[in-house]
Formats: sequence, structure tokens, C-alpha cells
Amino acid sequence: MQTEVMGGIAAYAALAGLSIGLLLTAVWWRRLLLHCRRKMQRLREAFARREQRHRAQRLISRATATLLNTGASERHAVIEQVLAMAGRYMGVDRAYLFLFDRERATISNSYEWCRSGVRCQKAMGQSIPTSLTPWWWQQMERHRWVQIDDLDQLPAEAAAERSIFMEQSIQSLLAFELGIGQESLGFIGFDSVLDQRHWDRREAESLRVIAEVMGAALTRWRYECSLEESERKLRLAQQIACLGDFSWEVESGQMHWSEGMYRLLGY
Repeated sequence: MQTEVMGGIAAYAALAGLSIGLLLTAVWWRRLLLHCRRKMQRLREAFARREQRHRAQRLISRATATLLNTGASERHAVIEQVLAMAGRYMGVDRAYLFLFDRERATISNSYEWCRSGVRCQKAMGQSIPTSLTPWWWQQMERHRWVQIDDLDQLPAEAAAERSIFMEQSIQSLLAFELGIGQESLGFIGFDSVLDQRHWDRREAESLRVIAEVMGAALTRWRYECSLEESERKLRLAQQIACLGDFSWEVESGQMHWSEGMYRLLGY
């Protein structure tokens, strides 16, 4: 009898040990599985961040090449192209560019791209007095950019801006000043209409670079247009006065004469 009892105890102990061993094995496998899942998640996140960086670099490269290799005569089509590129990259609903009219102290929506199905606001954004939105311009002057994730988080002094945003169904926006040095030409902005959005730091940095390149391109185009206008006026004055001009390249010794100068010299 005693032998049977001892045998039963031994069998129970062996079974208990086996159960504990299986339990520990199950716990170990579960921890290993969780570790593998976390590792895979980190790898996916790292891959997504790397892909995002590559996409941002491609966007900046394409936008920079497009803007800096285009003359003033083609600027309208190029600005719209870059807005579409940036808007699709960001996955936003609107991308736009506002330019100042210094003489009238107004700003106007000069270019706009919208996602399919999103209402365009360009017509509503014409000749807006800058005095109507003081909070906006304070932020631009202080930070050179404005980020709004939630309209309800705007301060009381931004009541006028909040009313405009609500009228345009904007839930979140990101905008950057355009200009060179201390001179501001306007701003480039991006709206989220369909839902609220928290702007990612890397995305914002990419758009800031594009805004700087856009500002440089706008400045260059403005000088090109001024030069073309000056040359046009010079040609008109020469025609009226029956005069001409010439240029002399010192290094090569070559001289170039206008038709008016040829006539004056009797050729």
C-alpha cells in the first residue's frame, strides 16, 4: 500500500513538473513572439521613415530643379506644377500661394491646387486687406511660418482668422513665408479640409525648404520681368528718338551694334 502511495506521489510530482515545464515553455515562446512582433514593428517604422525621407528628398530635388531652371515667361505653369507636387506628397486637400500687393496693402490667392472633390477657394481670396488678419501676420513676422492643428486651439485674438478658416472648411493648415532676407513676398500654404491633422516635423521641414526655393525663384523672376520691361522701354525710346546702341566685349574685342546704330552710322 505504501509503495502504491509513493508511486502515486512520484507520478503526480512528475506530472506537475511537466506541467510547470510546459507552462514555462509557453511563457518563453509568448515572450519571444512578442519580442519578434515589436522588432518587426520597429523595422516597419524605420523603413517607413526611410521611405519618407527618400520621398521628401525626391520632392525637394524635383521642385528645386523645376523652379530654378525655368524662366519668368513660364512661371505660372511651373508654380501650379510645384503646388500639385507638394500637395500630393503631403496628402493635403489644398495647396496655394498668396502674393502681396504693396501699393494697396492687400494679399491675393494667386495660385491654387485642390484635391479632386475639394472646393477651390481662389476666387474668395482676392485683394484681402492685411489689416483684417493681424494675428496671422504677427505669427509670420515672428516665426516666418504658421502651424494650426486644431481651430479650437486658436487664441481669442485670432477670432478673425478662425472665422475665415471655418468659412473655407479648413480644419488644419500649415503655411510658410515666401521671401529673400527681410523682404516678404507672400506665403505658401497647405490645408486639411476633410479631417484634422497633426503636421509631422519632417514633412514641415521639407515644405519649408520648398518655400525657400519658391521665394528665391519668385525674386529672380521679378528681376527678370523688371529687366525685360526696362529693355522694352529702352527699345521703344530708341525707336521714337531714332537712336541706337552698341556693346563692346573687352576680352574678345567684339562689338555688337543695334539696327538703329547701323542706320545712324550710314550702313
